[in-house]
Amino acid sequence: MNEKKLILVVLGIVSFMSFSERIGYGQPTTNSEVLNIPVKEVKIQGESLSSILSDIATKLSVPIGLDSTFAHGSQCNVRGELRISLRNTNVGKIIDRVFQETSGCQWTISEGVINFLPSSSVLRLTEIRLARFEVKRGSRKQDVKLKLTQSDEIRKNLEGHDMLLTSLSTDVLGDQKTMLDFEIEKGDYSLQWILNKMAVTNKGKFWSLSQWSSESKEIFINF
Repeated sequence: MNEKKLILVVLGIVSFMSFSERIGYGQPTTNSEVLNIPVKEVKIQGESLSSILSDIATKLSVPIGLDSTFAHGSQCNVRGELRISLRNTNVGKIIDRVFQETSGCQWTISEGVINFLPSSSVLRLTEIRLARFEVKRGSRKQDVKLKLTQSDEIRKNLEGHDMLLTSLSTDVLGDQKTMLDFEIEKGDYSLQWILNKMAVTNKGKFWSLSQWSSESKEIFINF
């Protein structure tokens, strides 16, 4: 193989590796970087916004959060079954397309984390600020969930609505064993900021706040 052909082959390999990194293995941090991550092809199908966003977060390695708690009897969710098929697109266009099929939602992006939140909420749960909150390196996911559910600020806020925040896990054993390799210095943070931090560092790249129904008095937290 002559030198010219070798250079072309090497450039082709670098280009392929760079593209692969952007769609799965890179760590984009700015809002524009995240929204512009290229995606060659994506097919989305589901009736639950939670499962749809969780699937997108895991497959594209993009941190996403969802607050689907009920507000005035409605919630941020999809309108019926969602079917989307896109090619040669990017994360921002995928999120916009999903948003078009939702009701009661607004979506934002901050520090590289995409959030779907209720367009109207009496709880404003994600806005609650936790004073002197911290996470020590080596803590378990289960410990962080417990700390949030037992937070005085959250409990007092929800007591006024006769509600309770409780932990939900789709991987109990994993929550007990997973040791966090980062820390959050003691400070004053909003619940949304804390959950976004967990999504960035979590393998599943997804957090959620949810209820079984509008009559449910329990709000489930999961990440």
